[in-house]
Amino acid sequence: MSVRPPAVMDRFYPGDKASILRLLEEYFTRAGGLPTTFNEQPVKGVIVPHAGYVYSGRTAARSYRAVARGFNNIDVFVMLGPSHTGLGAKISLSKMDFESPLGVVRNDTELGDLLLSRSSILRHSEEAHILEHSVEVQLPFLQLIAQAAGKDFSFVPLAMISQNIEHARALGKTIFDAARESGRRIAVIASSDFTHAGAAYGFIPSPRKTLVEWMYEHDEIALQKIADLDLEGFFAHKAKHKLTICGSGPIGTLMEYSRLSGAGKGKVLQYSTSYDVSRSTRQIVGYGSVVIE
Repeated sequence: MSVRPPAVMDRFYPGDKASILRLLEEYFTRAGGLPTTFNEQPVKGVIVPHAGYVYSGRTAARSYRAVARGFNNIDVFVMLGPSHTGLGAKISLSKMDFESPLGVVRNDTELGDLLLSRSSILRHSEEAHILEHSVEVQLPFLQLIAQAAGKDFSFVPLAMISQNIEHARALGKTIFDAARESGRRIAVIASSDFTHAGAAYGFIPSPRKTLVEWMYEHDEIALQKIADLDLEGFFAHKAKHKLTICGSGPIGTLMEYSRLSGAGKGKVLQYSTSYDVSRSTRQIVGYGSVVIE
């Protein structure tokens, strides 16, 4: 099987092993540190951002610390990211292994084939993944956890052009059915940034509040809808306020999978924005960390 090379290495994250390990260890330390045991109840899934590590890495580490606690009880990760390239099908699955500065991550093609056979909207497309960063940037976090836990992992990467509630609901059920049929313990990683605002995005929502204040207000409502597994409420809030949440499809899929799997509620771990780092109001992006256990 061919290996997909990194597309955003040295732009979104460091390209050499020593540098990326130092950075990841710093983020985990700021999130409370890696756990000392990896055998707790596994998460159903998490939401993580996918921006450059300097902006969103500390928020992503919050979610991955929750993943780490039950890492040894997870068989495979289904990793969902929005498509920023517009290539491929509405929902595209890759069968390639992915390479990062920390090594090669194995694609679980057996589970991937099962998902393809159970879905009318999912298609196999490498074109959709070759330049897409939303899944790629997640892998080093999991590789660091795997190194600490002494256990390898595999994954199934999906890129979603479609961001509507119907496809999210259908894909969530497909993943749930595949987990039940295969007996695999699946955790879903939903990769998404939250509202994108500012002149650079052509989105300045309210003259009465600063952009950051507006984003905190409306993104935090969206995050609470997610934690409540309120799928309809999340999509309704997003539509009403025209929130530019790029990964609503992956988020909705995680919510439906979690609901079907018996989860009652999630927990918002952190919300931050790029303004915290850049201090620029020309373009601000929100980042959320949510765990569903």
